Amino acid sequence: MSVVQAVKNYVQKMINESEPGYKIMLMDKETLYWDAWDVMDYHLETGKLLNTQDSGQVITSPVVVSSDSLLAKVQWGVTISDGSVLTQDIELTANSPYLTFNTSVNWQENRKLLKVMFDTNIFTRNASFDIQFGHLERPNHMNTSWDSARYEVVGHKWADLSETGWGMAVLNNSKYGWYARGQQMMLSLLKSPKAPDDQADMGTHTFKYAIMPHLGTLQEAGVVQRAYEFNNPLRQVQISSTTITSQPTWTMGNVEGNGAVLHTIKPTEDGNGDVLLRMYECQGAKSEVTVKLSLPISGVFISDGMENSGEPVNFSQDGGVTAIPLTFSPFAIRALRLTF
Repeated sequence: MSVVQAVKNYVQKMINESEPGYKIMLMDKETLYWDAWDVMDYHLETGKLLNTQDSGQVITSPVVVSSDSLLAKVQWGVTISDGSVLTQDIELTANSPYLTFNTSVNWQENRKLLKVMFDTNIFTRNASFDIQFGHLERPNHMNTSWDSARYEVVGHKWADLSETGWGMAVLNNSKYGWYARGQQMMLSLLKSPKAPDDQADMGTHTFKYAIMPHLGTLQEAGVVQRAYEFNNPLRQVQISSTTITSQPTWTMGNVEGNGAVLHTIKPTEDGNGDVLLRMYECQGAKSEVTVKLSLPISGVFISDGMENSGEPVNFSQDGGVTAIPLTFSPFAIRALRLTF
């Protein structure tokens, strides 16, 4: 069996066949006190499914926009209410590990909450969520009162449900309210509070999210890397063939090895010409990496949060490339100050 066929088989197993695997939900958002901030647990009992023919909504039939070896794209839409309309381009590009939902919403609701739900067949006791410089696990059950209180939790670029051997991540570029219960994951897309600003969030919104089925753990599948790629896609620039042949290629640097993310490259705040690198270990494991930079570096020093220089760091140089070997403990954050 090919890898492609194996992944396809797992994808089919991941979706709960007894329910629509992908649901757009409109929920009531009536709060007791802080309209723009609070989300009450009882909103989960008010969900209205928008993307089915029997929902009563006006749905634009899916249209195949592109279907070739590089891109498959389907467009559809739904009228949420008299004033609100959602349209989506669902696309899969060649060699992409995730299915992307490019979304545009004209949002004119009153105390409503728009969510997307994914119904899976994944059995696990915890869900993983991206946070700044790492990730954490939270229970996806309601065994205790404090577990029950986590009906809306924070997460940054991704969330993941995995059982032994396989799982599914949801990637996003601008939405940070998550729900994970049992085999379901939900992402909050839009809300419409009326106090203190009765026009909050009204108007047109564009955003995207994606589902990424995977084999192995989220670390083995490279979920963190894919989430960064999703949020920072490659940009295409048209140049002439003369430019390509006449200009030498140059790369400022890269990180060799797994587990560490080069998060920040910036001038130091004191303005003396030094450069600060900020890195972190993203997989929750010990890792050894080598940072390679095509820069004329004269010194490398451990730095702190105030960008002060500390102990020197060993490095080597060969052919104009500086190599800096580093060891990370799980979720460690390291900053390096480079002098020239």
